[in-house]
Amino acid sequence: MTSPRRNNGNGTPLASHDAMEQTATVYVVDDDPSMREKVRGLARLMRLGFREYTSGEAFLKAFEPNGPGCVLLSLEVPEGGGLRVHQSLQERSVFLPTVFLARKVPVSLAVHAMRAGAIHFLEKPCNDDQLWEVIQEGIALADQRHRERLARSAIRQRIAELTPKQRQMLDMIVDGKPNKAIAVKLRVCTRTVELWRAKLMKQLGVKSLTDLLRVGLCVRMEDGSGDHDGCPSCSCRLGILPLSESSAAP
Repeated sequence: MTSPRRNNGNGTPLASHDAMEQTATVYVVDDDPSMREKVRGLARLMRLGFREYTSGEAFLKAFEPNGPGCVLLSLEVPEGGGLRVHQSLQERSVFLPTVFLARKVPVSLAVHAMRAGAIHFLEKPCNDDQLWEVIQEGIALADQRHRERLARSAIRQRIAELTPKQRQMLDMIVDGKPNKAIAVKLRVCTRTVELWRAKLMKQLGVKSLTDLLRVGLCVRMEDGSGDHDGCPSCSCRLGILPLSESSAAP
């Protein structure tokens, strides 16, 4: 197989998996052996892990979310069909970047698939360039989500280590309370609040008040709705610093 072009058509290199901390995996769920063989060859060229399944049921039984990856999912796959397989993954809180494949693509079905969270919808037969690009895009998105989950986990750990007074202070900061109001509530002087806030920022690994607010908003969202890939204010999008030695807590 000839290696397809490695850019997005504008001369910009696509994201490489080499920077990822662990090898990503391409899953193909399709009863068409020629499609599975084509994707297998591309995955080998891209140095990605590869898993293939001939039915939706086989994929759902075998799949374990143990790292970043993307799935190429045929709408006509036996035992479930692509849309039902995709829905089953979402019900498990598994949000793999998904590319739907079909021999014919009715507009209404394509719209439904995109609304369900697909990143692309390809009509068969697909050429190598098309598959290369959607796989690269899917893996890059999966890597981003994977890193965001790791960052959220680190933030949850740091939040869990806050004292009750630190958590109360963070809540008031997120509520937009000025230092003077926080000082009155905590029965300390304004200067003490400023010092405590600086220590809080250091402990959470953020550099600015804006980042501190985003951390607080992220925590509130998780408290209310669990995982939230794609949250625009998510703390995982920040340059979170390594855990620092705790300063004297308030």
